[in-house]
Amino acid sequence: MSAIDLRDLCLGLFGKAEGGELFAVIFAYLDESGTDLASVRNHVVIAGFFAPLDLWLPVMRDFNAEIDRVGVKPFHRVHCNSRRKLYYGWTEKQAKDHINNLSRVVGLSQVQSVVASFDGEWASMGLSPQLQARYPHPYHHCFEQVMDEIVRRASFFGEDRIAVIMERQDEFSVRAQQIYDLYQYNGKWGEINHFSYADKNSCPYLQTADLLAWEIRRSLSNLSRNIRDTAEYPLINRIMGRPNFKEDDLGRVLNEAALRNVFSKPEGVINMPPGFKWS
Repeated sequence: MSAIDLRDLCLGLFGKAEGGELFAVIFAYLDESGTDLASVRNHVVIAGFFAPLDLWLPVMRDFNAEIDRVGVKPFHRVHCNSRRKLYYGWTEKQAKDHINNLSRVVGLSQVQSVVASFDGEWASMGLSPQLQARYPHPYHHCFEQVMDEIVRRASFFGEDRIAVIMERQDEFSVRAQQIYDLYQYNGKWGEINHFSYADKNSCPYLQTADLLAWEIRRSLSNLSRNIRDTAEYPLINRIMGRPNFKEDDLGRVLNEAALRNVFSKPEGVINMPPGFKWS
């Protein structure tokens, strides 16, 4: 999805726009990391960035320039970091320089980060049958949390029209669409006028989310958890170095206790339409 496609999406979603109104839409791009629950302790992340179109355009101009410089696309942080697949044969310095250059572009920009993550043992949560049906995987709760955060923080830009595009994930996309539809049915997330899945080839903006999601997941699974290690977490440190940085910018890690607290609150309840069944 190129910049001109984004303009077309604005018009398609929100009708004819004049002048600056075309840019009065917040675009959020999200990716996931750590969804394999094979290990006992789970580290699941959904993360990305959101901003109006006029702030995204210079970011992607410089981001794509760095991608074109190395001639490898689309960017995959996990492969670049380990120098596998398309990055096979690269030196460690080449990989680090590429990651640092991309992190600098995104980290020094004005696009805002958003993160929802779970760190704990999902199998030991002891959820009720109702909640087990709603959350068979921590991805689904992270999805709700990250959408809530985008809606809550959209006022940062003074806009209330939001389009959310997530990295395609066949295992979870149908359920995520159901959750989105249920929230709309309950009169929530009304600001999110568009929700869809795409891949990095058709939507290069998602590469920025990949960059952040990998670092957040790595910080959760790394026993040292030295988040200030700029070599290990260059993008996180760029974000923390912003003059207007707030803890919300990197999210709040949810664990078993925090989730149980969320589930016990009335706002955690959503009503189902007649005949509704989870996919």
